[in-house]
Amino acid sequence: TKNLPYHISLGTYALSRRQQLIDCMQRACAGHDAFGLHFSGLGLFGLDVLFFAPVANEQLLALHRQFPAGDDAFVWTPHATLLIDEPDVIQRALPLVTGLYTNLTGCVDSLSLYEFWPLHHLVTCRLGAR
Repeated sequence: TKNLPYHISLGTYALSRRQQLIDCMQRACAGHDAFGLHFSGLGLFGLDVLFFAPVANEQLLALHRQFPAGDDAFVWTPHATLLIDEPDVIQRALPLVTGLYTNLTGCVDSLSLYEFWPLHHLVTCRLGAR
């Protein structure tokens, strides 16, 4: 996703919930340390979103529980979006990404709140910020 760092989405919310989410972020950052995350493979949302699929470990699930249910119609699926495009572009990208994919790990060390579209960064806090 252009101009947006790689991330694990925790939910989608109405703009009216901004302060509630900032409060949740501050509590979550104070109560959780940074942690490692293993990515088990690739996934698709329909044929227009390609993503890396993380293993939903206890640390990620505990972090997600710090937030209210999202306002979108989808059940939360942990994912790191790689590409959002038309189905034909996604289908052409799949063999390229599959050929490059290897055992991937990362570190979750912060939470950020963004407003969409246009993209606007609102706030970031570091996990373990006590």
